Amino acid sequence: MRLCFLLILLFSSLSQAQNIDEVKIDKTKTMYVNFSNANIDTVINHFMKETKITIIKDPKINTNLSIFSPNKLKLDEAFNLLFASFKLAKIEPSIVDGFI
Repeated sequence: MRLCFLLILLFSSLSQAQNIDEVKIDKTKTMYVNFSNANIDTVINHFMKETKITIIKDPKINTNLSIFSPNKLKLDEAFNLLFASFKLAKIEPSIVDGFI
């Protein structure tokens, strides 16, 4: 069974976004992504702090993630890595009504 993970970005310019590549995020800002068996809430809180993006998670999802990158990543690259780790954990990120 696949769990659904709903991310919501609170930007007024996102009304037509269909995937992460269309989301208006600062593509010059970078962040570190290094988590070893970290609770998903810890990972999400780090992403919210670094990106100033609001994320909503289904409270039924409670798993640990391991995500590593040797270098700082641009925000869109970091989100793509995060989404890939969700898919490995059988969590499907969704874009709904123009929101991630």
